[in-house]
Amino acid sequence: MSTKLQRTALKKKAKELAKYLRKERPDYNYLKSLFKYLREELEI
Repeated sequence: MSTKLQRTALKKKAKELAKYLRKERPDYNYLKSLFKYLREELEI
């Protein structure tokens, strides 16, 4: 029996992340490194 994983819509998740990160005024390199570490944390 398989169960469907409920995921937040990508555009909505992007808005949530942007709201959280906007005050830090991240640049491309900062975001690139951030998502690298996020992938490590999620083990993907």
